[in-house]
Amino acid sequence: MATYKEIENTEAAICGFLSSFSEEVLRPLFPFREEADMAETLLNEALLNAWEHGNRKDPQRRIGIAWRVFPANALEVTVRDEGAGFTPPDLARPPPVVHRRGRGLFILKEFADCVRFNERGNEITFIYRGKKWKENIFKDS
Repeated sequence: MATYKEIENTEAAICGFLSSFSEEVLRPLFPFREEADMAETLLNEALLNAWEHGNRKDPQRRIGIAWRVFPANALEVTVRDEGAGFTPPDLARPPPVVHRRGRGLFILKEFADCVRFNERGNEITFIYRGKKWKENIFKDS
């Protein structure tokens, strides 16, 4: 069963939620600090995209977050905004370095085990199982 929370569409609300979620869910779930930090980074990227791009920083809108914890330290998180949605870009390649946008979705694609969007494009779900950060960081070594 998923746990659901709705937060205000502000940077302060995002920071507050991330802090408590990290302490209550991520640190107990992932035994290595790097794993918990990566899960927090993925959630932060999804929340910031909802705040900035989906809800356009409108404080009248809200952000919904649902999560489920599975055996063997797997976490599924869904972040939904109240925006119009968008068509997700091709995430096969990283955005050019000169582009200041698009890195958040690429980070999600690279480090989460699964990323999917709803049909409208205002909801992202990712699954993170931990340890993938090691594979990506050291694969060229």
